[in-house]
Amino acid sequence: MQYTELGRTGINVSRLGFGAMRLPMADGRITRELAIPMIHKAFDAGVNYIDTAVGYCNQDSQRVVGEALEGWRDKVTVSTKNHCYDDEKEWWDHLHDSLERLRVDSIDIYRTHGVNAKKLKEAVEPRVMKWMTKARDQGLIKHICTSFHDNNEALIEIIDSGFYESILLQYNMLDRQLEDGMAYAKEKGVGVEVMGPVGGGSLGVPNDVFSSVVASVNRVPELAMRFALANPNVDTVFSGMSTMDQVVENLLVSSDETTLSEEEQEAISKHLDRLKKMADL
Repeated sequence: MQYTELGRTGINVSRLGFGAMRLPMADGRITRELAIPMIHKAFDAGVNYIDTAVGYCNQDSQRVVGEALEGWRDKVTVSTKNHCYDDEKEWWDHLHDSLERLRVDSIDIYRTHGVNAKKLKEAVEPRVMKWMTKARDQGLIKHICTSFHDNNEALIEIIDSGFYESILLQYNMLDRQLEDGMAYAKEKGVGVEVMGPVGGGSLGVPNDVFSSVVASVNRVPELAMRFALANPNVDTVFSGMSTMDQVVENLLVSSDETTLSEEEQEAISKHLDRLKKMADL
């Protein structure tokens, strides 16, 4: 497994992170006998970073992550999110519920969930950052971070706020709009973490459009993961894995130090440009 220092947190994390939002489910509940072995398989292979949130998997994800962390807590960096921006009591209730569900005394990476420019100005600056800072001062969380859904201009504004040590954002072969902001984050010492490397599943299945772009890679999910990992401004790529086969494939890709060459990345860019021009006709 490959590792990197996450922004200015000082934490060394695996370049593959386990995204716990698509764990196998049945009857509205995560199937423990499938999900926990998947998480442990990743941990055994060196993945030391896992991300969840209050609402994931019908509010069951944090509980399963907490169960899976038994015996692993001191080896794994834990990330979760708080989607409340308005009500202070509700915000603290979410934090304490997360601590209980995750079975931890402190959360390593605590994120505002889905921040954008509007939320930054109207909620984070006047209220939420005070709550985050207080929770950190109390030792309930260690690092103030965020997940993000907006454009490059908003991303740069959020980086310049100085609030966040790392930002989790959408990036994949089909969605490259934030590349300038990602480079700016890296320049400013803010960690860059990727979600949706396979485009919410659209790059997770055989696809003739991409299958022959890079001769050395014949599976589109592998190509998508290698593409995200090859960006020098990316620290960690979170994959929302739902089967053991996906775990195994992602472990193989992220453990391989061979990255896409400049020529291969250029081939992907040219192919994407051709597809865009065709779509614009």
